[in-house]
Amino acid sequence: TPDEPLRMVAVHAHPDDESSKGAGSTARYAREGVQVTVITCTGGERGDVLNPRLRDDPSMTPDALPGIRRREMERAQEIDIDGRSTMSKEELIDALRAH
Repeated sequence: TPDEPLRMVAVHAHPDDESSKGAGSTARYAREGVQVTVITCTGGERGDVLNPRLRDDPSMTPDALPGIRRREMERAQEIDIDGRSTMSKEELIDALRAH
């Protein structure tokens, strides 16, 4: 209904896609008070390191990448925009099922 706050769900295949695909729009909507939820569908198991400064980093191995991506997403989840809280994976699933 028109009286409810706006919501946005950004669904991405890979961790860090939310940073490179639509990040500006997502940030703008969040700044304007839209409830933003980011869903990442994979753990980054088959991803690549595109950042030239990190490409030759010996710690960026294919076996280590999923753990690195998970930690990045956990750290991003800690970001609190304008006093709004973040959700755990379980809370997100419950919220999605409720709607």
